[in-house]
Amino acid sequence: DALKDNRKKDEIIHSLTEQVEAANTTIASLTEQITLMAAQRYAKKSEKRSSDKKKDDDDSNDSDSTPSSGSAPESDSSKKLNTHRPVKKNRTRKPKPTMKELIERMSLDVEKVVIELDEDKRICEYCGHELIPFGQKHLRYGIEAELPKLRVIEYVGVTYGCPNCHEKAADSNTPLDECTLAPVAALAPRPLLPGSWASASLLALAIAFKTLYQIPTNLLITMFREMGMFSVSSGTLCSWIISAAQIYFAPLFDRLRELLIQSDHIQADETSLRVINESVTRRKTRSFIWQYRTADICEFPIVLFDCQQGRSGRYAAEFLKGFEGTLLVDGYSGCSQIEGAKLANCWVHARRYFIEASLVCRNETVRGQAQEALALIDQLFDIEQDMSGREMNLDERMEYRHEHTLPVVDKLFRLIGGFDLNRMSSEKMRKVCRYLLNHEAGLRVFLDDPLVAAHNNSVEEAFVSIARGCHNWLFAYSEDGARALTVLSSITKTARRCGLNVLKYLELVMNRFREWRESAIPSDVIESVLPWNDEIRELCGLSV
Repeated sequence: DALKDNRKKDEIIHSLTEQVEAANTTIASLTEQITLMAAQRYAKKSEKRSSDKKKDDDDSNDSDSTPSSGSAPESDSSKKLNTHRPVKKNRTRKPKPTMKELIERMSLDVEKVVIELDEDKRICEYCGHELIPFGQKHLRYGIEAELPKLRVIEYVGVTYGCPNCHEKAADSNTPLDECTLAPVAALAPRPLLPGSWASASLLALAIAFKTLYQIPTNLLITMFREMGMFSVSSGTLCSWIISAAQIYFAPLFDRLRELLIQSDHIQADETSLRVINESVTRRKTRSFIWQYRTADICEFPIVLFDCQQGRSGRYAAEFLKGFEGTLLVDGYSGCSQIEGAKLANCWVHARRYFIEASLVCRNETVRGQAQEALALIDQLFDIEQDMSGREMNLDERMEYRHEHTLPVVDKLFRLIGGFDLNRMSSEKMRKVCRYLLNHEAGLRVFLDDPLVAAHNNSVEEAFVSIARGCHNWLFAYSEDGARALTVLSSITKTARRCGLNVLKYLELVMNRFREWRESAIPSDVIESVLPWNDEIRELCGLSV
């Protein structure tokens, strides 16, 4: 009986010990979550760590910064995660253009103002003789801004008639059916929108302010009124923008989507958007804007947005139906529903999770492990940035990655594989290690494909304007408005990525499509306005 009692007590003690351990684990997990939430709310949003600045200072004093496979590469701007931008080291800074060069490049009209001496100062201070002009000297340039002005155009049609027929009609012997008495009048150009006086230039200005600079409609109307332009209600302006998106830019959007699906490499991500006036069949969940763009090195620079009623992977699968290539995404499991796509994962997300784990870990050993993994990931980005600053073809890029990046990736996964995740005290660290191990195949895709980037930063940067817009607009009023927002944002972002003047490009597209306002736009006309065409670059290219 005593032995039985002891066994029961041991079982109770063991059960209580397990409960205490589970409670301690829960407490540690909640503590990490509270620490992370406080850091996300009050700490700096930058992912640059304190060790990065020290390394930047060390690199500035070291002239030899060529990376090797056995040691960490040194870079003078290693932790700026915009590694898709070519950065050349030890380069001489290009001199800034002078004001005269800028004026010539932009083809600006210069109004010359001649400044003369006052009459009381035109006396020589030595002999008292009157001074006479003998030359001019450039003093400085000044630029004055003029507010935009509206130019009202009144279309007046000239009516024509046949004088000979009128004389015949006056003659009683001539039958009236042999006379043309009906006047012939010239017709005005077709309006851009049915029953509207809005022009292509005015709508292009409103669309650019709305999508590129995230200005709310009411504020945009206030700005126009203060500039003395025009007064119109917000409902009218919104209806103009939505109609222009549906009539003129939706066909161009569809063609860009076809070209996107035909490409071999696509980057994708999503963010939330609030739509307040949705259909009655709509579930009460958040809407999402999905972004799809071609790779940083590609033939057709395309950026497309798509508004859907959820975050399910089936929306991406439907949009990318027919795509057979490499898709660079984060670790979201819903992207696995895209048939025919080879998934590649983003290293910036992995780095971000390690930063969070390093921030909330209370155990110094675990924090040291997170710092060691972070150092290897930072070394990976250093190598990528060094490669982006070199002029390499695709074979050289892949060979460079195999020589320098592959050993770093192998070392990182060997390091994580050596951790005892079951006994690790930090739940956040366990999650990030399991994340890397579960997505190892996707994280290694960029090593064998030189066109795949190591990160998805270009997508994140394009979403900054959408996030700022959600802060300014607060919401999209209707599903039609959300759809118009995605179509117009796609056209403007693609035009900007191709280096075009967005205002000129929007105006050109609407003017060319005006003739087919009420019918299908021919495919050759759509092809003629694609933003990478030589004619479009010449007509809508940036002057500076």
